Amino acid sequence: MIVLLIPLLLQIQIALPQRSELVNPAAHSPVPKKLLKDYDKLWQRFVTATDDQKVFKELDKMSSKDADFVPALIVESYIDLYAGRRANAEEKFRTVLARHPDDPVALFYLAEFSYERNDFVKAAELYSRLLSGTNPFGPTVEMKSQRSFLLALDSLVQSARRAASENRPDEVAKLYNQALALAPEKTASRSQLAELFLGKPDGGVRGASENGVAGSNTQETEKAERERWGDQIERFREIRHSESLTREQLAALLASYFPELGKSGEGPVITDIEDSWAKTAILSVVKAELLDCMGNHAFQPSRTLTRSEFAGVISRLTRFLGLSPEMAAPIRPLDVVPDSALSAELQPVLSYRLMSLDNSGNFNVSANVSGEEAVNIAEKLLGLLQKNGR
Repeated sequence: MIVLLIPLLLQIQIALPQRSELVNPAAHSPVPKKLLKDYDKLWQRFVTATDDQKVFKELDKMSSKDADFVPALIVESYIDLYAGRRANAEEKFRTVLARHPDDPVALFYLAEFSYERNDFVKAAELYSRLLSGTNPFGPTVEMKSQRSFLLALDSLVQSARRAASENRPDEVAKLYNQALALAPEKTASRSQLAELFLGKPDGGVRGASENGVAGSNTQETEKAERERWGDQIERFREIRHSESLTREQLAALLASYFPELGKSGEGPVITDIEDSWAKTAILSVVKAELLDCMGNHAFQPSRTLTRSEFAGVISRLTRFLGLSPEMAAPIRPLDVVPDSALSAELQPVLSYRLMSLDNSGNFNVSANVSGEEAVNIAEKLLGLLQKNGR
């Protein structure tokens, strides 16, 4: 459904379109009447690539006469881009934005530069500002904005976890506040962000001090794990440190975190789990229709899961648990066919921010899932249930 109008929107490294496809800055920044005729001629010469050096000099003269003449500065930036002078172009776009904070062209290219160097926090902020005003760059900006937000939030959360593990509560507080300021309209409440930062759904972060944010409470976590896993605590630790999650491990993880799975009705006959330590858990997830058996009634406990398989299980789990789908624009991974069955299955896990895309905007459907990631997602799901009073 999304038309790829401008290729550079979908790439980490900015690829310049044909000049005729560029946004004429005069459409969004007024040109003084006395300069309009000359500017139009220079714009046409630029579009046809007729002597950029002379066009640049003429535009520079216009800028010297009127320091607030934004279109001239932006076209100079375009020329810098096509000449490979990226740093010069970025500096000019920053100058434009300092004078006109809502200029859509400057916002767009500065967002692209930030995305290119993996500064997703800044990119998300700039894309959000662009979408709050005039957006002449087409519908793919919304997708890029969502992707930047998810990547930025994931980066902040991971940094906060590292800071918490190193007992740096001030740094956690700083990162938490960055997340709050990033795009507050994209989150239901402060508590939703607090949960993402390993916290409780009351708006404070786990082990919260008086200022609302502090490091993780290791003893509390270990106690909760022992209560949940009992004499299988070593199995849990094995799962958490697994580089590639198996179907057996996922079944055990989900049955432990969500005991309501065991209340499902009758399930099919399973032929290859008699010797599995997770037999009861496997029966529970199969009965709940989260994981299927093969055609020969075999479950294949030791087979590892791909990210797409894992995401499908988590998506079905959100429905089983009665979580309402997030009413947001679809997030379109570049390596998934739009409007396919897989694309639909990914939406709950992406909209709830349980899983995210990589820096290139791919979901990496065939990659493995680590035990650590699976445990973190189970924790996040528990937080969502608590927030919804379940």
